[in-house]
Amino acid sequence: MESTPARTTSGSRVVLGMFALGLVFALGLWIYLTIAATPFLPLVADLSETFPQTQVRVEGGAYKSHLENSTKRLRVLMRSTLDLKDDAAVLERVNGIAERVRAVGFDRDYDVLEIFLYKQDPSSSENYRTVRRGMGEFPLLTLEEVKKEG
Repeated sequence: MESTPARTTSGSRVVLGMFALGLVFALGLWIYLTIAATPFLPLVADLSETFPQTQVRVEGGAYKSHLENSTKRLRVLMRSTLDLKDDAAVLERVNGIAERVRAVGFDRDYDVLEIFLYKQDPSSSENYRTVRRGMGEFPLLTLEEVKKEG
């Protein structure tokens, strides 16, 4: 009985295949991120211009969107140099963000606005503040409304 020799693949073909696979995955990731981020680019640009020296990310959608009464949420994540222990400064920033969201027109499309301010400072004990309210509840008028969310 004759045995057939094992098939071999040259190393250059393997390397080219790996390179092509990496290129396909990178292209797929780029397409996904472009589709996911494009609707929020006007708001990101406006917030970045209004609040310089910050990094802004905006996400939106409905939690459990398959349910009939799911709420649509707009989440603004902002890395800032702001002192997060200063309630007055946080209140001013939160109201400023809500004002920009209204100015760009995102208040019509979403029910809830979540604002997540954070500071990447490991020496600080308070690194983030979160405010979650309905779109119609802004601007916040008191510092107590900010303290509740902590």
